[in-house]
Amino acid sequence: MIQLTFIVNDKTHIQISMVITCVVTLFLFIMSCEAPESLEPVSGAEGMLVVSGEWPDSIKGIIVAAFLPEVDFNNPVEYLVDYSGVLEADTDTLHYFIQLYSGSFVLAPVGISLDPAFVIANFDSISSSQSLPFIDLVDSLASSVRSVGLREQSVRQIPIIILDF
Repeated sequence: MIQLTFIVNDKTHIQISMVITCVVTLFLFIMSCEAPESLEPVSGAEGMLVVSGEWPDSIKGIIVAAFLPEVDFNNPVEYLVDYSGVLEADTDTLHYFIQLYSGSFVLAPVGISLDPAFVIANFDSISSSQSLPFIDLVDSLASSVRSVGLREQSVRQIPIIILDF
């Protein structure tokens, strides 16, 4: 039979004790964490906005905005729920996803009359003034408005919105 003998002084004994304590603590911490079963799916609308023709000089960018169904386009800020990324004048196609809760919404393209980066960066301040730098594209392009109904945790594919200036 083989017997191992270790000579341990007080300093080494304390170091071994600290290592064992750390390992046990780490093991208990890992065991106490709960692993998520899965990520929650989101609800929303996704689609594509295509612009053709010469952009008006007054429009610096275009977003797809989601409004409550009773939207009044004379005062859209009260009905705005969320919006997509920005389509800038040097591109003609925007693939968008707007995260929304379950319910009914109206999606409409909206022109932005100021630098889009400035508007998005300062959106909370701008929207609190109840005056958004939006240009209504709905009257002249009524076919670009989409009504959307969403169930909980569902994503709706929206037919392509085409703006022809």
